[in-house]
Amino acid sequence: MKIAHYGNTAGNGYHNWRILGEVSDVTSERVLSYSDHCLSSAAWERLDFELPDALFFEKADWSRIDEANELEAWAMDRRLLTGELPTTDRAEETRNQRIERYQFWKRKAGRTPNQLSQDNCADIHIAYGFPVQQVRNPSRGHFVALEHGTLRWISRGLESDSAMRQDYRNWLSTVDHLWVTNLDDETVALAEEILPDRWTAIPHPYYMDQSAPYDEDEVLRRYLLQQTQSEFLLLMPSSINFMPDHDKGTLIALEAFTELRSQGHPVGLICIEWGRQVDDLKEMLKFHGLDKYVTWTLPMPRVKLQRFMASVDVVLDQFRLKAFGGIAFKAMEQGAPLISRGVTATASVIIGSVPPYMSAGTADEIVRHVETLLTVTNSFGRDETRLRYGSPLREWFCKYHHHGICREIQLATYRTMIAGNKTDPTPSWSGLVGQFG
Repeated sequence: MKIAHYGNTAGNGYHNWRILGEVSDVTSERVLSYSDHCLSSAAWERLDFELPDALFFEKADWSRIDEANELEAWAMDRRLLTGELPTTDRAEETRNQRIERYQFWKRKAGRTPNQLSQDNCADIHIAYGFPVQQVRNPSRGHFVALEHGTLRWISRGLESDSAMRQDYRNWLSTVDHLWVTNLDDETVALAEEILPDRWTAIPHPYYMDQSAPYDEDEVLRRYLLQQTQSEFLLLMPSSINFMPDHDKGTLIALEAFTELRSQGHPVGLICIEWGRQVDDLKEMLKFHGLDKYVTWTLPMPRVKLQRFMASVDVVLDQFRLKAFGGIAFKAMEQGAPLISRGVTATASVIIGSVPPYMSAGTADEIVRHVETLLTVTNSFGRDETRLRYGSPLREWFCKYHHHGICREIQLATYRTMIAGNKTDPTPSWSGLVGQFG
């Protein structure tokens, strides 16, 4: 079986390429990467390195990092873009600039990927996110798509993105199968509406790190405590977004942090300089007199982020969407105490269990969870807190979200498709739990 991968939204393409490439009778090849953004690179998921500067995150120049440059050349067979993408500040761009950017992608993706898909005699073609929906109608094989928050974007994206969102919806209706990784009710309902009986829930493609969990960096921890004038560290690595179309619950976390400090709890906050409302959040923190208890860091690749998690007391993910994604399962794999929005009843049935992190959707709930962690830490120490509230997360993750589950669900479906039979739409992977790791 030959599988071709197009795109790499949020690292899904890279991880799935590795996961499926482990199978002896599968040839798993990367066909194209469409972006210079760090989040669309193999290096971001595999290597431990420091960003040279803030601009590098959105437009990576891998020639500046030898090991990363070599990995990118090896992992990506060819690049989609041959020219320069019109660059603007995404938060400030006008409607016309958004249209110009979209049309640029569409022109490029409407030519080169189509040629690649026609020339590529793969049995299965997998597309990861926008704009690779322009890769269509391969001359051989079956076409599938992987969702990563993109179905919600169809219904709640910006008005100025309406043409892109409709184009994506139309394209999804033509694919042979859809993999759904976000199991909130809105995403599941849209999957069933657009592709009835042609979608299946799978764990996020995420090749587990054999070096995790990582040890605490005592020097780093002392530095962070000093920078935040605190005794207990909260890490908020999610992007800073609180606009309606992409709300990560940043303001809920800010309200909780404000309340914790007002009650005299010696907590410090670490934020990532990533997202649409970074400057707005900095102004709010300053307005509330909290900026001296907060330190900021540049975005961190996967390995560095998990090393960082080993030196803090709790990870705050997101508090709006009833789904867990990239940040949550990095924390769970590390075995770091985690507070995040709980999953839906539908998700717990599909998975076969409820993720055992501290569930919160309000500032009061976050405050109560942090106070619990503070009490245990003050009474028994950080090691005991990790044992009680971190280790169970890692155990759960290795059992219920192992990449072997993701691999076996896909292979069964692909073999059914290649044989010309109807795929099983049953969106559940609980039957595979405990067979890997």
